[in-house]
Amino acid sequence: MESHEFTAYIDDLAEKYDHFLCDCDGVIYSGGKAIDGSIEALKYLRSKGKSLYFITNSSGRSQKGMQEKFRKLDIEIEVKEALPSGLTT
Repeated sequence: MESHEFTAYIDDLAEKYDHFLCDCDGVIYSGGKAIDGSIEALKYLRSKGKSLYFITNSSGRSQKGMQEKFRKLDIEIEVKEALPSGLTT
């Protein structure tokens, strides 16, 4: 997807929705690296005042652990935005 197409796509989503559930592994990051464009997309949605929640099917991290993982990727999230599988099942 070209940059202008991505911008139009995310703009359309931001107009339609106020809350976003973001899958983590393989979407926001892979291993210890952010997926290309993910940080920019999250910053954009935040700039539009959207609520973001981060979900993972990994039971190996706590909410605080997820926050620390994101911080290492230069992505700031609040603990309450982190929803590991142990919390949601």
